[in-house]
Amino acid sequence: MRKKLLIVALIMPLCVPISFAQSRKSLSMTIDELFTLIENNNTDIEVARRTIKVSEQNEDVAKANRLPEVSASLSLNYLGDATILDREFSDAARAEMPHFGNTFKISAYQPIYAGGAINGAIDLAKAQTTMSRLNFEHTTITTKFRVIECYLNLFKYRNLLHVYNQNITLTRKLIVNMKAKNSQGIVLKNDITRYELRLSTLQYDSTSISNNIHVMNYHLTSYLGLDHDINIIPDSILLSEQLPIENVGFWQSMANARSISIRQANAEHNIAVKNDKIIKSQMLPHIGIIAGNTLDGPITVEIPTINKNINYWWVGLNISYNISSIFKTDKNVKRSRLEIYRLNEKRNATQDAVERDVERAYTQYIQAYEQLHTQQKNVELATENYRIVNQRFNHQLALLTDMLDASTSKLDAEIRLVNAHISTIFFYYQLKFISGTL
Repeated sequence: MRKKLLIVALIMPLCVPISFAQSRKSLSMTIDELFTLIENNNTDIEVARRTIKVSEQNEDVAKANRLPEVSASLSLNYLGDATILDREFSDAARAEMPHFGNTFKISAYQPIYAGGAINGAIDLAKAQTTMSRLNFEHTTITTKFRVIECYLNLFKYRNLLHVYNQNITLTRKLIVNMKAKNSQGIVLKNDITRYELRLSTLQYDSTSISNNIHVMNYHLTSYLGLDHDINIIPDSILLSEQLPIENVGFWQSMANARSISIRQANAEHNIAVKNDKIIKSQMLPHIGIIAGNTLDGPITVEIPTINKNINYWWVGLNISYNISSIFKTDKNVKRSRLEIYRLNEKRNATQDAVERDVERAYTQYIQAYEQLHTQQKNVELATENYRIVNQRFNHQLALLTDMLDASTSKLDAEIRLVNAHISTIFFYYQLKFISGTL
């Protein structure tokens, strides 16, 4: 009875994670479905999308500077009596004043020429909006690439777990067979121990793979904005899809036209040019039309004071020039030109870096593609070898070491095939990511 209670106490904790795992919801997803969820649920993409809205609003703010500036003011005051003195400040006399005073003024200024500052600010705001859109696109494809990486790793670990489970099943069958032969005196106890050790190693590796599956699944659900209790099942049709094989020139041309890094470098250079135009406008005069109307009361310029309102209006041309810009702005202009030169060099360096990345990714893609076909043949050979050695072992025509070597070769070939499949798909999407076509 004590032994039974002890066994129950040991088994009960193990039943909890099993029932929990069974309660988790499984969700099969393709890469296209992943992309749809990313664009709708990912917080980083949503932040980048809202940044575009802010930039577009900045455009409207910059365009508003073309409109006239209109101001109005109204003041009401109390006027005290005046005191009249002679030039020697003697013979003071009190003069009564109307005590209620009022002033109403309205004025308008319409800029005509600002040295290009207004149009430059509008162009700069548009360039910054373009940069915001590029940042949004960069955030989107970067997040997609990270999700694909997690998705493919999850796919790889699930396939590896399947491979290990198959080998565990085969090893268990072999142990049962060996135990039967041991009872007949054909197989030694030491041989069974060696295979039991192999079974323990396979089970340990299987547990590690299961933990990696949990981590990758957690990362994916975080990226996709899903509940963490959802098990994402990669679509197995992915392994049967035929990936295109284009020459490296195709990918280089696509990268030159659509690479996010290159377009961002061009946008940074464009922003620097627009900013340079605004800086230079500070050295030019500003011209505008002014108009206004004023209503004052009482009229205090007359003695005695006239308790009436006086209204007058004006219109004219206003010309202003900041003289200090002659010896201050030239330093900003020099700095701006240096920045434009730096960003131009950065743009060239970025293009060279993208071309190198395309060349590297393309080489890795072709290499993985060739290794895939090699590993497919290796799995066929390893499986056939295991079948033959297993038959010979059952008929006592092969040694245990031959059986160990055959099973090890089969496991290694199957693992390499899984890795080759995933590597081929990964390097293909890496090419799309670098070329800006993801």
